[in-house]
Order: sequence, then C-alpha cells, then structure tokens
Amino acid sequence: MASKTKGKGKTNTKKTTSKSKTAKTIELSQTAFIILIVLAAGGLYMVYTLSKGSVESGRGLGKNAVAVNDVVVLNFVSRLSNGSIVDTTIEQVAIDENIYSMDYEYSPIIFTVGKNQIIAGIDSGVIGLREGETKKITVPPEAGFGEYNEQLIQPALKIYPIDRYSEMPLIQFQSVVSDPPQAGETIVDVNVPWPMEIVNVTDELVSFLYTPGEGAFFETSVGLAIVVNVSEDKIWIMENPVDGSVVSTQLGSAIVKTHNETMFLLDYNHPLAGKTLHYEVTVEGVVKLAGE
Repeated sequence: MASKTKGKGKTNTKKTTSKSKTAKTIELSQTAFIILIVLAAGGLYMVYTLSKGSVESGRGLGKNAVAVNDVVVLNFVSRLSNGSIVDTTIEQVAIDENIYSMDYEYSPIIFTVGKNQIIAGIDSGVIGLREGETKKITVPPEAGFGEYNEQLIQPALKIYPIDRYSEMPLIQFQSVVSDPPQAGETIVDVNVPWPMEIVNVTDELVSFLYTPGEGAFFETSVGLAIVVNVSEDKIWIMENPVDGSVVSTQLGSAIVKTHNETMFLLDYNHPLAGKTLHYEVTVEGVVKLAGE
C-alpha cells in the first residue's frame, strides 16, 4: 500500500501546527502554483501544480465533501481486532502506545482518492467526509492487505554454494582502483566480505578468486552467515536467519517463519494479510479540482 500503514513504530518529530478557525475556499487561477496548507501534524509544506481548482482549509468542518479525484491529507490510527495498535501518523499516539521510533517522521499521509494510492478500504471510506471530520472505518482483508495465501510461503536452503571466481570489466576496475591490476595481487573491496586475488588481466576483463577463510562470518540479507567450506571453485555458506525477522530477497520482502539445520521458510505475505483492521481517520485537508 502506498501509505504509512505498512508497519508500526515509524516516526516523525514534527510538532502540531494550528490552522485558521474559519473554513474557507480559495479559488485558483489557471496553472497556479500553490503551497498547500501547513499540515496539522507537522509543519510540512507541499507544493501542488494545479489547473483551475480550489483548496479547502481551516479548523472545523469544511463545506466540501471528499470525492473521487480529490487530494486528501489524512491522519489515522489503525488497530487489530484485539485493540493492539498497528500504525499511526500521530506522534503523540505513537509515544503513548509505546511504538515510537526515531527512524520515522510522523505526518499525515497525502493521496488522491480513487487512484489506488492507498488500501481500498480507506480510499473508499473517506468519500463523503469533510475537512476536520473523524470517522472509524473497519477494513476487512479483501479491502486491506489481502487474504493470507499459503502459496506465498517458500522454502530456502540454509546452506548453499557460491562461485569463487568472478570478473570485472577493466574500465570499471580502473574507476575504483588507482593502480593498474596485476595478476597475483590481493585486493579488498568494502562491498565483498573477503579478500580477492587477481588471477588474470586482459585488455577488457579483470578475473578474481575469492579467498575467504573457513569460519569467516559476514552479513547477508537474512542475517549473519558463516563460511563452512571452501573448495577449488565453490564457497559454501550457511545462513543463520532469525525467526520472525524481515529479510530482503530477489523475490521481495519476506518474514522468516521457521528454520532447521538445512532449510528455512520465508513468508512473502504482507504482515497484515488476513487481518481485519480498525482505523480512526481524520481529514486534515482537501484539495478539490474545479469542474470535477
């Protein structure tokens, strides 16, 4: 979903900025550039390029109801059916609920209604609301993050080989290493977890041999890994994933469900798949295009 409901514990350090007490509508000229409201949750300014339109702003209920194609500024709190909080755009709520994170900037989400920029339950649920209005919306899985799909659980090998030999275009090598490459030379690259021995140099390519030691530890996308064996042409890696951790793979993000000595299971379902979510949303601002 193109919003902040992907996870909890995200953060924003911005302070609340008050708005005018009187709701008003400002008509814009053709191809006008406007700065859209000082957002309620945070001193964040957005610049919109609009062809003839209007901006509704102010504290209290605005006169224009949210409709398809309107740009909406929205604060929300989302919870599971048991009442536990999932996510929020409001800093004080995050602090009170003990999910505050300094890595996240709390502020309202901004989306265009009807453009699939947010989950369907919220996209349709805000229609008809006015600025300043708060509403509770229950979002079932089919209108949220989808039903849970067992086919999205995939096994992965815990121990696997990688090739010891690699090549790099000479021009690329020369862009990062000032000295000319020489066969027999050992170099270190910060992006490679072990030394590399240059085994051959041509006018176009530099060939390397990875030279890790058995027992060497390094980080992978699923956590800490160890070199368990080195053969003439292969390096055997054993990964040690942490159950419940989120990892990045070539297929996308996944959650480690469980593992044993040889394999682990990766769950590619969204963490909120199959969950009914309960939102409390507040419309902080509305942009309406004239003629819509």
